Amino acid sequence: MPELLAGMGYSPRPYRGRDAPCPSETSDGMVAIEPRSNRDAATLEPLSRALLMLNRHALTIVAILASVLSACEWGANSVLEPPVQHIVATSNRPPREANHSRPSNFYSRRLATGITPLEAPSSPRTGINEDELDWVSTAQDYQVALMVSRETGFDTWGVESAVAEVPPGRHTGRHRHGEEAMYIVSGRGLIEVDGIGYEFEAGTTIGIPYGAAHRIFNTGNETIRYVSGTAAPLETFVGLYMMEQLETRGQSDTPPAVEISHDGYDPRGRRIVMHWRDAEYRDGGVSILAALKARLLAGVWLKNEAEGAAPRASNWQARVATGLGHHSAWVRLMGGNGEGGFDNKFVTMSHMLVEAPGTHSGKHAHMDAILYVVQGDGYSIVDGEKVEWRAGSSLRIRGPQTPHQHFNTSDEPSYLLRIASGLRPYFQEAVEDVYPYLWYEAQGAIDD
Repeated sequence: MPELLAGMGYSPRPYRGRDAPCPSETSDGMVAIEPRSNRDAATLEPLSRALLMLNRHALTIVAILASVLSACEWGANSVLEPPVQHIVATSNRPPREANHSRPSNFYSRRLATGITPLEAPSSPRTGINEDELDWVSTAQDYQVALMVSRETGFDTWGVESAVAEVPPGRHTGRHRHGEEAMYIVSGRGLIEVDGIGYEFEAGTTIGIPYGAAHRIFNTGNETIRYVSGTAAPLETFVGLYMMEQLETRGQSDTPPAVEISHDGYDPRGRRIVMHWRDAEYRDGGVSILAALKARLLAGVWLKNEAEGAAPRASNWQARVATGLGHHSAWVRLMGGNGEGGFDNKFVTMSHMLVEAPGTHSGKHAHMDAILYVVQGDGYSIVDGEKVEWRAGSSLRIRGPQTPHQHFNTSDEPSYLLRIASGLRPYFQEAVEDVYPYLWYEAQGAIDD
């Protein structure tokens, strides 16, 4: 081959790359590679070390970023037990066996004529305590009281709340109406929804689909107390209000022989029941990782500001900051927009907001919400007004943009149940250019 190439006028030359070693032919015809100089070897050694160190640091940087981005994510609720409510008995209650046909109570009126639209109060209230409630006995409940409603002096977006009790060995009436969300404060039992039974206990969240017939049986030794959220005023406004009493309340030693759902879902795949242990938990404390995540994703630092300071983030940046450093902890119940498998559209028991003893929540402003105090004592600052609360109290945070902050002054964690309109996320997104979601400061110690 070399002779043929030479005959064609081609003279092969050894290739020399930049600083490449030169091949040379040995006496036996083999090609030998000349070794690099010691200087070349000394030059490449630091470069190899640098590349190796860079790779190692890159892995460390990736690991740190992964830890930061995974901080404060939702996980299994293996941290918190359901809150325990301590209510001081009040005298503003009728006997449990009182005549439930009294025409003046709100439930009887609604059964007879529906909801009469009321004018918005000129000076709507922000809070109501247990001893201010008007407890009544109805065809449905042994004891029930409206909490946040226009009938109790609040202005709402069409969502209202009530609290009711079922004694041991009794069941509620059976009725059907618009959509409902419930949270079981105490007791255990079974709720029958369209002929399917679902067992519940303290800490359980329940979603009643629109028009579903339902009743509650107390199968334990403790009075059941539950909080109810409905959208009856909104349903009235859009022409969807309905209320039908199918059976009245009564005594029952055993629950009915119905099919039991063991996964909490109905035959159509809608979630009806979520137990506390199945809800999701998120740590909301201001940790180093949470602070780095807020800075990395939203460009804000999770810190406290002086009273009267202007908001420091809005819309999606504000929501990021709220999710990372706003409460000591969160428990997601129904959430929003179909989270948790629930199908509620009008009203949700969205989250349980937890503050450690002696701490305050962050400060922010958003769309309308209702809060029910399951456990703890303290106060809230709502648009500059101090509203004191205790177990059994309810508050209404008026939309669309009222700054507010919660302070737990008790020696136990406070648990505030948030009840929200299912329309809230859509309204928030539609009007965010005019009424942005605002974030002011992070949670922390009350002494801060």
